[in-house]
Amino acid sequence: MKNILFVLMALAFVSCKKGKTDFKIVGKVNDITFSNGMANTSVEIYKASANSTSPDHFKTITTDAAGNFTIDIKRDQFSFLEFIVSKDGYFTETKRIYFKDL
Repeated sequence: MKNILFVLMALAFVSCKKGKTDFKIVGKVNDITFSNGMANTSVEIYKASANSTSPDHFKTITTDAAGNFTIDIKRDQFSFLEFIVSKDGYFTETKRIYFKDL
């Protein structure tokens, strides 16, 4: 039986030169059955350029021992970010964040 992942993401801003900011996305992957963080879970990030509906692979990261992850993204014009979270024995979950929501 496959378990279910729960992805919680928060957004923070990091200062940059001349008033511009970069995006800092902080997230946590939990096993909702046991309410604990999921270590060594793959988080694939895809980024769709402005006016595009097809995202390109941007980066793949792995959660820490507590299920946490952080990624810094330059503030350039893009349509959305897509996060695909996967781990053996669990259902894969996809979350999409649109630029307008950041």
